[in-house]
Amino acid sequence: MAIKNLDNNTNEIRAQITEALKEDNEGAITEALVRMAENIQSNI
Repeated sequence: MAIKNLDNNTNEIRAQITEALKEDNEGAITEALVRMAENIQSNI
């Protein structure tokens, strides 16, 4: 179950990073990467 949640959250964050890159929004990219790291850490 934790792996499935990790995959779902990672895909959501990946989409946010893609959008942030299109907009060249450095703050949003950083925020999404931090969320991804926290998500991975909470699922280990």
